[in-house]
Order: sequence, then C-alpha cells, then structure tokens
Amino acid sequence: MRAFVGAFVKPPNFEQDYEAIKRDFKSSIIGKWTEFENLHFTFKFLGEVERELVEEIKKEIEDLTVERSSTIIFKGLGVFPNAKKPRVLFIKLENPDGAILEIFRKMEKRFETLGFPPEKRAFKPHLTLARIKASENRFAEILKARRNLEFGEINSFKPSLVKSVLTPRGPKYSVLI
Repeated sequence: MRAFVGAFVKPPNFEQDYEAIKRDFKSSIIGKWTEFENLHFTFKFLGEVERELVEEIKKEIEDLTVERSSTIIFKGLGVFPNAKKPRVLFIKLENPDGAILEIFRKMEKRFETLGFPPEKRAFKPHLTLARIKASENRFAEILKARRNLEFGEINSFKPSLVKSVLTPRGPKYSVLI
C-alpha cells in the first residue's frame, strides 16, 4: 500500500483564505489543488509499503504519533523548486520550538533501520496547496505579492501514519495510527 507520515493541519478559519488564493492564481497556473480536507504536511513519504511491514512501522513510530503541544505559524506562500519553474505551491510553516524538526530527525533514524533511505533534500515543512503542471509569466508576480501573507497559527499537531489511495479524483487518505 502507498503510505506516508504526516500531520493534517490548517490555519484557523482558512477556508475563505484558501478560496481567495485559488482565485488569485486561477489565471496563472494549471494544476491540481489539494482538497481542503487533505491539507497536511509530510514528515516522510514511504511510497509503496508491503502490508507485512505496516505493523512494524506502527510499532516503530507509535510514540511519535501523539498530539504535540507546539506552535505552528502559517506564514507566506512559496514554491518548489523555484518561481520560474514552479511545481508545488505551498504555505511555509514556522515552528519556533523545533518540535517538527525533532520528530522528523527521529523518524528518519527509525525508518532507516526499517530499510527506508534517508531524504536527500533538506526537510522544509510546508502545507502543499497545489501541484502545478504549467504557469504563466504573471505567476511570479502574484506569488511575490503574497510571499509574506500571514494565515495564523495553531498550538498543536499530531503526526499520523497515513494510507494513500490514488483515484482519478485525487488521493483518498486513511489514518492508520
């Protein structure tokens, strides 16, 4: 099964802001917007996992999949890899006490013992809003004007092991722990 470890989070009262962001970028990108209920940040994408390994994964990270009292600040829009060739539009996450990074590091070590390779790229917690297939020149201008927007903060999050089933309408997620 396809799986990842992530935390489903949203800025407070974000639904209207999300619709406004979609409207702002509507004429400058072609892509797939994340369903509102699926907004999350990812600690570790596991890909296809053998069912027998799922129980082992659950045991290995069980202590890390608890509600954490830690502030997450949703501040600014960004893109991967860059504004000239955007592929992912996201909200930046700030975590002043470093709990997200601490959990990520612990997970990396534990997953490595289970045979999952460590991430090659630097870990940058973010909330994916859209996967971009194509963009127009005006995209960078719209992004620049919104790079420091503040969307609020939350005071807790819960990492979860998530099963992801890809469908023609988008992914369907089920929390396993």
